[in-house]
Order: sequence, then C-alpha cells, then structure tokens
Amino acid sequence: MGLAGIVAAAAGACTSNNGDDDDASAGSPSAGSGGKGSGGKGSVQPSDGGTSPGGVATGNAGANAAGMSPTGGAGGKPMMPGAGGDVMEPAAGGGAAGAAGSAGAGNGACQADLQGDPENCGACGRSCGGGECSSGDCAPSIILNPKDDARTDPHPVFMLTATSVFEWQYVDDQTFVDPAPEFRSRLVTGALDVQVPPAPVGSLLMDLPVPAGGDDYPRSASFDAAHLYEATYTQVLGKSLTSNAAAAKVFSLPANVDCENLVVTPTAFYLSEHSRNGNSTPQALYTIANPPPSAAATPSAITGLGGRDQINDLLVVGANLFWIEYNLADSAQMVVTAPVAGLSGNVQPVVLDPQVYTTEASLASDGQYLYWTVHVEPAGKVRRVKLTTLSADLAEDVSDEFDSPIEGIALDADYAYFADRHGVLFRAKKDGSAGNEAIADTSILNPDQVALRAGRVIGVDSRFVYFALNDGPFGRAVGRLPKTPAP
Repeated sequence: MGLAGIVAAAAGACTSNNGDDDDASAGSPSAGSGGKGSGGKGSVQPSDGGTSPGGVATGNAGANAAGMSPTGGAGGKPMMPGAGGDVMEPAAGGGAAGAAGSAGAGNGACQADLQGDPENCGACGRSCGGGECSSGDCAPSIILNPKDDARTDPHPVFMLTATSVFEWQYVDDQTFVDPAPEFRSRLVTGALDVQVPPAPVGSLLMDLPVPAGGDDYPRSASFDAAHLYEATYTQVLGKSLTSNAAAAKVFSLPANVDCENLVVTPTAFYLSEHSRNGNSTPQALYTIANPPPSAAATPSAITGLGGRDQINDLLVVGANLFWIEYNLADSAQMVVTAPVAGLSGNVQPVVLDPQVYTTEASLASDGQYLYWTVHVEPAGKVRRVKLTTLSADLAEDVSDEFDSPIEGIALDADYAYFADRHGVLFRAKKDGSAGNEAIADTSILNPDQVALRAGRVIGVDSRFVYFALNDGPFGRAVGRLPKTPAP
C-alpha cells in the first residue's frame, strides 16, 4: 500500500459584560468598569478648627479588560483627597484619598448561540471550520473534493501545510461509458481557509498518464516541504509543489525492484520492495542519498534487512526505520524496527508488537515516542514506545479499547487522534492518562451514504483534525472537524 504522507502539524469572538450594565455586543471582549472610590472626611483636629466633613472624591474606573475569562476590570484609583472642612485657623486638614473602587463585574461570557453558531459551536470560539453547527455539535466540512468519474487507488497520499492540503492519487480512468482503462497519477491541492460548502475540486498540479504500451505504473508517493516524489516500477519522479514545472526523474530503481513504500528525509530516500510474485518472494529495504548523485543512480539494499516478508508501511524517525511487516510463518502483522544504517552479523530487527492484525495499522511519531494502532475487533487500541528504549516489553497503551481503528493516526503536543471503523473520530492523551474522547461521528456528513465517513486520519493543526473521507470507488475527499470535543 502507499505510504501515508508526511503531515505538517502547523477562534470565534466572545464578549464580556461590564460592571455597570448588562449590555454586551456579541463578537468582541470589553472591559469591566471599576467601582467608584469614596473621598475621606476632612480632619477636625481642634487646632484646625474644622467644622464640616471633607468632600467626596471619586476613584478612577477600572481599566483592565475582562477578556475571555470571567474576571472584571481592576478597581478605580483615587483621584484626589477629600476636601477639608471649613476652618477658623489657616491650618486645614484635608480628607484622606478616596478608596479604590471595587472591581467591575465583566463575566467574559460568549453571547453567541452555542447550539447553532458555527463559529461558536458548543463553546465560545469552537469553530466548525466551514461545517454546520446543530445542537452544539459540528458536522464535518469538506475542504477538498477532487471527485470525477475516475476510479482512484484506495490509498492516496496526503500532506498538510500551514495553508494547504495536497493529495496524490493513482487513477484508473476506466468509466462506465468507456471501459478501456487509462492509468495516470494526479496531484491536486486545496486551501485550508475554505469556509463554506461546496468544497472546491482543488487545483490540478500534475496529471501524468502512464506511457502508452508501457507498464511503468505509479506505485507510491511521498512529500517533503517543497516536492512530491512518485515511485513507479522503474524510477522515482519529483514534482515541485510551487511551480508549473513538469515532473522530472530523480533517480532510477534497480532491475526487478518495485517500490511499495517511499519515504524522503532531508538526507536520504528510503523505500521498501514490492514483489510482483506475491508474498512468497523475500523483500528488502533500500536507500539512496538526497539528493542522489544522478538521475541514473540506483538505491542500494540496506545491510541486514533483506529477506523480509511483506512490508506494508514505512516510517523513518532519526536513526531508525519502522515498518509493518506481514510474518508469513505466524500469519501476523508486526511492528518492526531497525537502524537506518542496517544490521550486521546475526543481529535481527526488533519486533515492537508481534500482532497488530492488519495491513491497515498505522505508524506515527512525535520525535520522542513511536505510536501505532492495533486493529482487532472489538478491542483495538493505540500504543506507544519511547524511541530511546525500543523494546516490546516497554510498549504501553495510550487509548482505551475501542472497535477496531481504521488507517491513520495524527499527533499534537498532548493528544493522539484516530477513528474507528464506524467513522467516529476520537482523541486520547498521549501519555495514556485519560480515556478516549469522542470528537464526532463523521458519518453524519451524509446519513444517506453509510460509506461516507472518515477513511483515514491524515493530520492535525492548532484547531482542526483532518481526515480523508471514504466515499466508495470514486475519489477521496478531505474533511475536517474541530479537534476539541463539544462540552
């Protein structure tokens, strides 16, 4: 299957009432007014001959903004001493300074309709990102929908940046009208600032047909910050994400080596082999420098990592390779790791999890831990192990058990995000300290199409979690939801 794309992990307004009145305009915070200080009474020392109490001086109004939290403005400050009483002698005692006013009562409350406002859905500042808000819950919004009559590979590759989403597809242009297939690969992109449906089909950056009469079909793809890299049966092509330049050959593949998974890092490319003869042929892992010495250069097999069974996913983190491998002898899908430099002698790769049950298991890392999904019904889970102590004995559960996660996992500073086979999006604390929190049921996007639900979690940013929608045989749309559950 294709490698999951590299994911770049890049508020509605509320108002406060002030301390003097209850008027508030939805949309912006205002300061709470301070109370008013009272002037001191004039001195009536006998030597002063004071005969009347001092005047009353008013404190300044509180000026601290109430902000988004329910705290008022600061109390007023004294303006001047109270006036002294009338005196019979020149020496007069003035009153003490006015006391500070009490804090204003601004409450920071959101004045929007939390049950129906898509920019304040369920909580102040919780935006639906273009989706509808009903009863305080967000419906998913589609931000990219490159649907056409072409049948696409079930494993497109995605990348998120701070402003855009990119999607690579392997397309079979066989249609119901013209049954003759035409194989091609496409790269489309869409902006993340889309706010209202219908979502755009995106911009087509690449449309690359397979040469007529050839069998150099697209196999997999990977992204870095500036390029798409596409592996075919014979070569790896590079395509700029920011220019109209055509895709160009980056390096060649060795004879009889077909790429199943492709990963690019700043210093190297890594790929796993695909066998046209099925699982019975041992497979290997390969690498080549980035940039390669020439377009004619070919990757070299990594020492000690040949003779593998079927490799279904590949991730590189620092000095380590991680992959999902189907063990033919035990009929098990395993999480496996080895150094990028390879192994020598009789040293074998380390098995981190002996059974994750399916090729749909997914890998992700935050630079400190490796995370993966275990797909077993009804006891699926998310697990992790520290990168400095790679051992199955030290692996730990992150999530509660749930009904079989689908492909894809995304991470931010605190949470892991994933979905179950019914299309319900969840999050769980990365350290396992809290149970699963359901974010939303993505199938509510179109209740009449049961298959239209999250098909893969592809990334998360500061506000939203993004997922590919599994919408049957035609295309893969990209949707999003706020990453915080409704209160």
